[in-house]
Amino acid sequence: MEHCDGEIPAKRPKLSDGGDSGSEDRLSDLPEDLLLRILANIRDVTVAARMSVLSSRWRRLWRLLPVLIFPFPSDPRRVHLALQAHEAPALRILKAGVLDGTPDSVAPWLLIAAPRLSGRLSLTSRAAQNGSEEDMADERGAFELPCFQNATSIRLELGPLGVSMPPLGVFARLTDLFLVCVQLHGPCMLGDVVSSPRCPVLRKLTIKEASGLGNFAIQSDSLIAINLKDVHLHPADALGLGHVTIDSKSLLQMELTSVHSLQQLTVMAPALERLFVDSCFANYRARASRHNQPVANIYAPRLKSLYWHDAYDPSSTQFGNIENLAFEASKAL
Repeated sequence: MEHCDGEIPAKRPKLSDGGDSGSEDRLSDLPEDLLLRILANIRDVTVAARMSVLSSRWRRLWRLLPVLIFPFPSDPRRVHLALQAHEAPALRILKAGVLDGTPDSVAPWLLIAAPRLSGRLSLTSRAAQNGSEEDMADERGAFELPCFQNATSIRLELGPLGVSMPPLGVFARLTDLFLVCVQLHGPCMLGDVVSSPRCPVLRKLTIKEASGLGNFAIQSDSLIAINLKDVHLHPADALGLGHVTIDSKSLLQMELTSVHSLQQLTVMAPALERLFVDSCFANYRARASRHNQPVANIYAPRLKSLYWHDAYDPSSTQFGNIENLAFEASKAL
């Protein structure tokens, strides 16, 4: 076992076996920071709470843990109860894997955690039933994600559980946002939330297997990487057309793979060095009329690497000022 500052004490106290009522409780003599480190290494809040049987001082100690981990499959009601009992002034990591989460069972404890969290949030919700995730999402509804003002990283994998973005608040310290298997609901658009006014230091944005983005528009002075994969825009437009607009002075790389229903891509990224586009316009082009050609306008004067495995029409796909593009990449056009 590691000890504080890597030092090994000259003498180790004997631990009470708990069977002798007259034996000394040596565990209670250990420093509190060492006890907290022992509990933190368990990486399961429920087990850590059960460790209270070993020592009288351990009975409430788990409530001071700065890291709370609820392995899958945890009951969301137990997560709620644990956060209600939690007494630590700050929470560095909250990781929960819940089974059959619903808006009513997830939203209350996220509201408790939001003002306390100063590090990473990871929430995974999976369904026990078989069936379409979109159908189950309609049945279960959606919860509103509260604004985690001090969170540095948020990862949501929600399956059939829908989510809507908070209409107010600033994610002041958020640098990484990872959304996978999410069904996004309005009225607040995700693009508005991840833009600079509300995510001023966001660096990496990853969205996979998601639906409900609508017309996705981002204005950011901090993003360096964007990855959209297997995303359904599902805009309100009756024709099913979707726009993706990225305006970022800081963006270095962007990957778009299977962004369904994409009709127009606009990128204004003077620092962009790598662009990857695969199977975004192809399906749309198959059903588009001549008057509704897919459109791409890319301004990236520092672009060095371009992969374009998609529909391409020089009359509607424009790359402005790409002299730095490698010859191998330019042939891919």
